[in-house]
Amino acid sequence: MVTSTQESAAGVADVIRIAGSAGGPARLLFDVPHGATDRADLDALTVAMQSPLPPDLVDFFHVNTDVGAPELAVAVASLCAAPAADAPLAALADKLGHAPFRQGVTSVVLRSRIPRTLVDCNRLPGEGAAGLTGMLPDYIVAAADIKRLHALHAAWLKLCASRWQDVCGAGGVAVALHSYAPRSVAIDHIGADIVRQLHAAWAADQVERWPLRPPVDLIHRDVEGVSKIDPGLLADLRAALGAISIEAGDSATYPLHPATTAARHAARWPGQAVCIEVRRDLLVEAWRPFEAMRVDSERVRRIARPLAVALLAKLRVRS
Repeated sequence: MVTSTQESAAGVADVIRIAGSAGGPARLLFDVPHGATDRADLDALTVAMQSPLPPDLVDFFHVNTDVGAPELAVAVASLCAAPAADAPLAALADKLGHAPFRQGVTSVVLRSRIPRTLVDCNRLPGEGAAGLTGMLPDYIVAAADIKRLHALHAAWLKLCASRWQDVCGAGGVAVALHSYAPRSVAIDHIGADIVRQLHAAWAADQVERWPLRPPVDLIHRDVEGVSKIDPGLLADLRAALGAISIEAGDSATYPLHPATTAARHAARWPGQAVCIEVRRDLLVEAWRPFEAMRVDSERVRRIARPLAVALLAKLRVRS
């Protein structure tokens, strides 16, 4: 029996605890820094903002937010809580040579409710990041807005660090989980014309020019190329995804950049962390970049099962 409880830090995050019948402390953490995927998350902040926001900013929100990532985190956590209850997961584990997972583990899903469109919870304040979007976009200029967003960001960092300490400090594993758009499009900067740039990039006669991203990318190498993941977990993730015909990328999209919170946590907890990107078109009913998309629960569970198998195998080794 899986139980789920949720606490909310208003305007900052949802903390969801998912446990099986065995209960116990959390051994898995799913860190979803771009989890503010509901239009209401954006509206709650922009309604009182003083900065001159770009027209149709909601279009940027839809194309840039991690649709499906919160649902994927919950799905993986639920499978890990009661693995014996899911026959396809058991079949996949058997196919990969893992012993049956009879008991589950407890997980915590930490979902940011701060829109990435306004402040990026996967960035560290004051850190430069060539080739990456910054913590605050250029269109946030009003002092009151900057102060408010910095306060929200600081609250997220504090909560996030506490949860990583709780899980990884006790020998558990943390997953920084994201979803990304199907293609890598070139954008000059995140400024007043961001919506125009994006519409031009995703135009029907332009979209094919942009490189297609891996269906799943395992982000585990730092900027020097050094891997921060446990080799056994990496091998199991690749094998489990390969078993459902998904070839995982190897930090193909970007490395663990020191300007990101994921890199900071991975450096502190080597061998206990991994950052995973999943292409959004594999998680939603239909990919439409400038519209609200419906998450497809069956597609989510298809990706969740190999992730759960690999994570459970890792925890069994450590138990």
